[in-house]
Amino acid sequence: MGYTNITAREIRLLAVLALIAGGVFDYLFNGKLIGVSYPLFAVVFYCLFWIASRRQVAFQLDFGWFLFIPILLLAIAFAIHSNPVLLALNFVLIPPLLLLQTTLLVYRYEWSSVRSVVRFLGRLLRQIFDNAPKAFLEVISLAKVADRVAPEKRKTLKNIFIGLILSVPLLVIVIALLAEADTVFQSLIVNALKSLEFIGTIPFAEHVAVIGITTVLLFGYLAIVLKAQVEGVSAPIEGDTGGWDTTIIATVLVMVNAVYILFCVIQFRYLFGGEEMIRAIPDYTYAEYARRGFSELIVVTVINLSILLIGLRVTKNDGKLDRLVFMLRCLLVLCTVIILYSAHLRLKLYEEAYGYTYARIFAHTFICLLFILFLLMLYKLWRRKLPLLKAFAIAALLVYTGLNYVNVDAMIARKNIDRYFRTDKIDLDYLQELSYDAIPELTHLRTADNEDMAAKTIAAFLHDKQSELHSESPWQSYNFSKAKAKRILSEIHQ
Repeated sequence: MGYTNITAREIRLLAVLALIAGGVFDYLFNGKLIGVSYPLFAVVFYCLFWIASRRQVAFQLDFGWFLFIPILLLAIAFAIHSNPVLLALNFVLIPPLLLLQTTLLVYRYEWSSVRSVVRFLGRLLRQIFDNAPKAFLEVISLAKVADRVAPEKRKTLKNIFIGLILSVPLLVIVIALLAEADTVFQSLIVNALKSLEFIGTIPFAEHVAVIGITTVLLFGYLAIVLKAQVEGVSAPIEGDTGGWDTTIIATVLVMVNAVYILFCVIQFRYLFGGEEMIRAIPDYTYAEYARRGFSELIVVTVINLSILLIGLRVTKNDGKLDRLVFMLRCLLVLCTVIILYSAHLRLKLYEEAYGYTYARIFAHTFICLLFILFLLMLYKLWRRKLPLLKAFAIAALLVYTGLNYVNVDAMIARKNIDRYFRTDKIDLDYLQELSYDAIPELTHLRTADNEDMAAKTIAAFLHDKQSELHSESPWQSYNFSKAKAKRILSEIHQ
């Protein structure tokens, strides 16, 4: 891969911008809790991306531009909420989404199946890893001091640098294995690492390391993916997707639908019918019956979705049984929706019995997502041209982004407190593990009854939280829920 269409001035400008962005990254994140710093750096990254790709990227309504919405909303969530589970997921999810989005914007790649996406990204990642060291070294080769170095020596230096980069992960694995196998070698490595501890005492050493790593990664990615002349990555040829005779698919659908129809009849008779129908079963209560089987039903739902997806992928359309297969697929979707409602009702009853938690709220969200996916699948059966993979991806991102703004912690606290007032049952230990988002709701329990043990426990917990929030934090770590909790607790304990 070459740089024939990139001038020396552009390469130097890109390197300087990457260095500035590396400095901003260090200033926002190094030694600080993540807060408003995350969305701010997302804006910095997008500015850098636009400068590097302004000649290649034009606005149009497509999936690549749509990704701006969930990415920015997920980044902003770091400054608004403090749910540890969702923020950890956001931290892991946003970088791949940024890579996918910027890649789609640059290459204008039309993808329609998981296989084509995997093949495309696999080829792209190979190009990045093969050429990232060369991209960084291009700065050296374009520097004036490099003009005095012979081309052969520059090539040798590049190859040495590439070899060093590739050796690092290999050496880490090999040294770890050898240290585990031999105690003496392990002691030698430990002593060697201890001798390097003085580096941490050098002023600005940590900042230099953070800035350097961030600069190399940003420059390598932008120079290779966005600006360098890359061979057009064409979409893989999908070929004939048909393979299985419709008789096979029809037989499978008839068998599974027969079982699901029987199951749905039982759901309408017993679960949806209420407690009166369960009394006929000896030694079995309605609550015990209803709370069982949630996990199994979710697995069954995922299996049904897989059956439909695989069937659409591998079925031959010979015209003889197409209408029957279509009706059987619609019936499978209908049965699955009933199964999803059964799972939702069972989980709801389980929450009434044992309380509300992250896992149970997330499970409700997953049920909602599955319901939307099956509606999209039903639409796909009627309108074959719907790009199902894109539709599924958009639905999943919208549901997950919405979950970030529901304020899960406040919901859990509120529902558990309401349940406590009805049943006198509450898990105080779990409530005290919730994030700052739950503080406003927990204050209602504190003021409920001065003689109540739960109220006393929460009052002591809130007092400890106020002491925890008393310490000042840098502006980069600002979080709205934390600031709100601090203000509310200050008003309470005045």
